Amino acid sequence: MTNSKNLYGLGGATLRVETHNYTLLDDSKFTISDEIYGKNIISENGNCAVMLSPHFVKNGKVIVDDVTSIGSGFAVRIEKGYIDKWDAKAAAKKGITLRNGSFSSESKITNVNVKFTDKNAQLKPKHFNYYMPCELRNKIMLNPNIFEGNKTYIGPSIAAVIDKTNYKFQFDKNEITILNGQSELKGRHIFIKDYNNQKDDWFNCNKNKK
Repeated sequence: MTNSKNLYGLGGATLRVETHNYTLLDDSKFTISDEIYGKNIISENGNCAVMLSPHFVKNGKVIVDDVTSIGSGFAVRIEKGYIDKWDAKAAAKKGITLRNGSFSSESKITNVNVKFTDKNAQLKPKHFNYYMPCELRNKIMLNPNIFEGNKTYIGPSIAAVIDKTNYKFQFDKNEITILNGQSELKGRHIFIKDYNNQKDDWFNCNKNKK
């Protein structure tokens, strides 16, 4: 059991539960993420307050309550289970069959509070190229920060929650409270449920991908 309470992060992802192991690949040989509890998780000018990504690992329960994003890209990112080409190739060499990972269907996130900004959020191209309103894209700084080979851009908040799960997970969009006025939303989606997994530009303005 892991309890994470009263966490504040300036930049980055405050509470990140991402299970992956390039060496073992077989999730029966290492401890999965289970019984993880978060309370009062805050992100300011980051990518997100909470990020869950199972990759190819079948994880247990994650329960988080009271999430706040102040000028970050998202408050919550819940990623799908998937197997990338590098994992698939490495597993094949070891004779291991990988399957899409997940978190337990008991997992849930509640009480999400969001204040959007038009600057200072940390963004990835795979997010703003698909989910950001057209009128906000010109506010993204052109020169990215490079960290461990990955590009991070600074710009506007994108959405409150993005849910890309291909497994059962408990989240109700009515749990989201927006702290901005209506005029500050500027066409943003509050809650994104992406069944297409980034195959389409939601706003039909994605002519020049970064």
